Amino acid sequence: MKLHVYAVAVVACLLAEIAYPVSHSFRTSSDWVTVFDPAALGSQYIRTQANVRGAPPDLNHDRVAGYRVTFDTAGTYDLYMRARAPGRNASISYNRNFGTNVNWAGVGANNLEQDAFGWVKLSEGGFTVDAPDTLLFSIASRRRGMHIDAFAFGTTGTTFTDEQLDAAVVGNADQSGLIGFQAQYANTLGQDAISDRGVELKRLLTERMLGLRAELKRHIPEIDAGRVAAWRELIEAEEPYAEEAASTAREVRRLEGAEENLRRRERIYSFGPATLENAQARLAHAQALPEDDPDREDQISTHERLLGLRQRDVNRAERDLRQARQRVEEAEEELPEAIRKAEEAQQAHHRAMAATLQAMNATGGREILGSDRLDEMLAQYIVLRSATPRGLAKFAEQSREHTQLVHQLLGDTELMIQMLVADGPTGGRYGEAMKIYTDIQQASPRAQEDGIFQRLALAVSLGHAAGRSERDQPAVADPVQRYLHYEQAYLAGELHSGFGDLCVWSLVMVVNGRDCDETMAWGRAMLRNLRPNHIPTNGDTTRYADVVDAEIAYTSAGPGNDRSDVRFMQNILANGGICGRRAFFGRFLLRSFGVPTTARSEPGHATLAHWHPDGWQTRLGGSWGPGSRGRYATMNRARSRPYGVDLNFLATTQARQDADAFIRVKRAQWIGTLMGEETKPGFHSRNEVEPSLWYDLGLHKQRLIIARLDASREASSVASAPAPLPGATGTITVDAHGVITIPSAATSSPTESVTRIFRHHQPEILFFVQDQAGHTRLHTSRFANEFDTFTYTFDAPWAGTYRMVARVATPRWDQRLHASANGSGAVEMPLPYTKGMWETSAPVEIELAAGRNELTFHGGRVAIDHFTLTPVR
Repeated sequence: MKLHVYAVAVVACLLAEIAYPVSHSFRTSSDWVTVFDPAALGSQYIRTQANVRGAPPDLNHDRVAGYRVTFDTAGTYDLYMRARAPGRNASISYNRNFGTNVNWAGVGANNLEQDAFGWVKLSEGGFTVDAPDTLLFSIASRRRGMHIDAFAFGTTGTTFTDEQLDAAVVGNADQSGLIGFQAQYANTLGQDAISDRGVELKRLLTERMLGLRAELKRHIPEIDAGRVAAWRELIEAEEPYAEEAASTAREVRRLEGAEENLRRRERIYSFGPATLENAQARLAHAQALPEDDPDREDQISTHERLLGLRQRDVNRAERDLRQARQRVEEAEEELPEAIRKAEEAQQAHHRAMAATLQAMNATGGREILGSDRLDEMLAQYIVLRSATPRGLAKFAEQSREHTQLVHQLLGDTELMIQMLVADGPTGGRYGEAMKIYTDIQQASPRAQEDGIFQRLALAVSLGHAAGRSERDQPAVADPVQRYLHYEQAYLAGELHSGFGDLCVWSLVMVVNGRDCDETMAWGRAMLRNLRPNHIPTNGDTTRYADVVDAEIAYTSAGPGNDRSDVRFMQNILANGGICGRRAFFGRFLLRSFGVPTTARSEPGHATLAHWHPDGWQTRLGGSWGPGSRGRYATMNRARSRPYGVDLNFLATTQARQDADAFIRVKRAQWIGTLMGEETKPGFHSRNEVEPSLWYDLGLHKQRLIIARLDASREASSVASAPAPLPGATGTITVDAHGVITIPSAATSSPTESVTRIFRHHQPEILFFVQDQAGHTRLHTSRFANEFDTFTYTFDAPWAGTYRMVARVATPRWDQRLHASANGSGAVEMPLPYTKGMWETSAPVEIELAAGRNELTFHGGRVAIDHFTLTPVR
């Protein structure tokens, strides 16, 4: 640990002395990236991402890297480069002139090795230094594929060996007239510029990172190759036992679910008569149109087709019911034997797993993965490598506050580990994450205390560190305000019941949405008004996602009606969309209520995944794993994308439930990175995955955690079906002035919610919903038509004209209710577009009789609080 203490002291001194330049206007964009590789002299090389033919017109360009080189002696110099070129078409350019006067010369891959770094002489003379000075040297990217490690300038006429050139680069040169420098220490990589002091800080941070790497490697045990081979053989031998255990367990679940499936099919079939009755009424109405009506034939044809579709839906429901009954009979007979087979398969699998675990422990990795003695150095090394010394140096040079934040970060092992277990900040922006984190703690004292608010603050800092310029990052959210938004919503009881127990990793996938805080507040209020039955009281977060099927029409035509004065999510609610827009809305609503969610892409289809008390679930598509065509679904948002195949993402969500055990998985991955292994997020890949040691140890540890948790898992406490909807309720009143108030739920018909069969769904048509305050209201859904009427029966104090208004919440514009009193002609009541908030409609006049009246309505996609009818004097 002496190395660590020394490194902290050295970097702290440099941080204290750093000069802070005036802010420049450069964009932080670049075609260059820095890559870690132990074969490079400084363990890092640069490579280009560009792929163009010519050189850029000037130095102010994303493709240009610049170096300030100090010459102690005047003279003429040759240029050398240490590089390799796995891509045989790779090329760069270098400026033949010092300074800003551009004269590019091309360098191809012909003279470079493909697999090993080597020195090549680029020029014979050509670089003249008139007097000792610091001069600007520049290169530019062209064809991608060249890995550039270092440069050197040597006096013309002198021959230098590779060893002398290497020594000059690493600072051990004893040869006069030779200046070397690593390519990673550019002052400018594209328009990403750092000062001379920043370059020096990058150098010291790099040395610190490499020192930690060397020290850590001395503590990593040698793993016996024979024992590793034996362990891998047992893994392979275990696979058929695992498949048999999984298969027999699925069969037991299928048989045990037969009763519940039958109840579900019986409920669906019970909606059949109402479904056919409604379709037949619509056809009869079309057939009753006058013979000379130009639309009569089209109407009849349309409704005959719709009746056929609904008949097909009912026939399918009847067939499913018959099959469900048959499955129940089969289950009663087959379940005991299936349980016996599943228990035997599980025991065999457990024995195979125990043998595998014993062999894995025998490799020698168990002790180091179970100990935290290297965590301090490991955390610092991984943070330095992930953030990159250049990234931290660039952040630190901006101000003394930033300098102190870098020092604070590298000295706080607990915080670094907390960040790393949560997969770090987006884009590796650890400095920026520290700035957000401390800003939040200054804005809210709660964020300084251990618990949900500290985790929330850290999640915001990790999810928003990359800022607005990064792909998949929030476009409008201020990080501090985003934290305060969720803090206030949580304290107000507006978020789902499991929010307070979420880990940092999960919380990031709550707070990193693109929608502004105001829009999310609207989402919560809208759902409370339009669909309060989709706000779960038992923790079942699937209810939020169910709103997509209930409210968002699957159509490609609707988005053409979007309005520019309406927010994106409000347009989706109004006009629907196909898979992408529906998934967008589902994720938005889940995040609004504090539920972690991320995008999941099936081949040709956008879906989502979200947190649930019983484990992460998929929605709007298939279940986890390969689809019917054998192709994997993948994760495709910034936080989940590194896991690739969705099964890898699912596995980490499962193992993270045991935080104490999961840290061993992360240690194995950190050590794997330290030892130069390729990142391996899971066992599943579209391509063949190469075996590794430490990453495989970590992933198999993860697999054992999941198996143990599954074995001890209790039955879910979350109900699988939503609570039944209430029936009609409420009392119509008349005050002393003859004003009639009709609560929307006080209907005389229907008295129960109306549900029909529609394709594979059972949408609610007219339904009663009780909000969180216990107030029951009537709602009409997007599936309702002119034959879906609701009626109120009441006594009016006297006959005459009444001015009628309704307090409503509507999800779309250009809607109307049609009201008819006592069978008279319909009165059209325009509905305001309220975006799901409560407003009162403009008054319309309607005629009532003295005494008993029947007032019937149809139309609109609306939640209704009440009607008010005021007599016109």
